[in-house]
Amino acid sequence: MNTLLAKRQELGLTQAQVARMLGTKQSNISSYERGVLAPGSVIEQRFAGLLALTLDSRYRSFEVGTFASSAVSLRDFLLSSGVHPSGLNKPNDETDRMLWETDVIRFMIELRNQFTHLDNSQDQNFFMSEPATTGNADIDALYAGMAVHLIQTSLLERVPLWTNKRLRTNSPAWFPGLPDQRSILHRDAIANGIPSLRARGIFIDRKNLESI
Repeated sequence: MNTLLAKRQELGLTQAQVARMLGTKQSNISSYERGVLAPGSVIEQRFAGLLALTLDSRYRSFEVGTFASSAVSLRDFLLSSGVHPSGLNKPNDETDRMLWETDVIRFMIELRNQFTHLDNSQDQNFFMSEPATTGNADIDALYAGMAVHLIQTSLLERVPLWTNKRLRTNSPAWFPGLPDQRSILHRDAIANGIPSLRARGIFIDRKNLESI
């Protein structure tokens, strides 16, 4: 992958920085650059976003991640917290569950905050690189809904195709960070929720993405 090496050097990025952005290991970047490892199709798509970056890219001067890097970080965070992303050992206690989900929302807030640093379409396209699955269909759908939400206020015109694959089918309504009982908080989340999340059966009051 000489083109990857050339672009990385042009942008003044380290292998570790590129690995983080692409949601992979530094050893893989080294192998790609030396041509001893071929990337899969999803990684190739992330490469395309990286190769399109220009010299005025915010990625050269800010520690900005991508959807791909966020999904990896969230999965690692959940595993380090003793919660498997699939939910197999998700906390049964309501308070613990709400804390678990609040942590997930924090990652969405960080995504939104990082996106605000990007002011050209090349950076924004790269930011939207398809993430690997977290192992949890609900969280994957949340990432997809957030991508659509951010695009609605961006320079981009097209929604990434990967967002259409991250849907919640035949799943009950999900109110992350809220108590199970149907309360006024649920009604607020439904009324003030983000449309792209509501379409996936995920209800988060818009103001909660600002205040947590």
